[in-house]
Amino acid sequence: MTRFSTKNLDTFEINEVTVEPLILPIVNILNSVDGVYTAASCQGHFLDGHISEPYVAYYSSMDVAKSIEMFIRTEELALPRYQLIVFDKQYDPFFSIRVNEKALSSKYISPMGNLLPSLAKRFIEKKIWESLTEDAMCFQKLPNIIESHLR
Repeated sequence: MTRFSTKNLDTFEINEVTVEPLILPIVNILNSVDGVYTAASCQGHFLDGHISEPYVAYYSSMDVAKSIEMFIRTEELALPRYQLIVFDKQYDPFFSIRVNEKALSSKYISPMGNLLPSLAKRFIEKKIWESLTEDAMCFQKLPNIIESHLR
């Protein structure tokens, strides 16, 4: 996860904090794009029968966010994604790339049936994390896609 001490995109000061290892490649790819600044992330977890969906929240211009939206709609990602626009405490917009929780549930929880909860938890987290690793490969194309859209 990366947090910011200012909201001025021209002079952002980045404070590094720990990023979970399986979401880190996607966070690094987003941070490699000029004008993109990640704000928070999670690699996803399975807790008490509920999936905490993987996500990356970031600040960028609307044009960059549109390019990312086109990417997540057209790429064949292992985990289906959508994007939200949210406003922070200063009413500045930021974006969040999230995994579709309903798709995760139907793909990984429903087939678990009556497995012991601890086995189901390990299986589901493993599948989510394997999918994140696959998606990181797709996300490597993102900086070039954004650059070509902004020309």
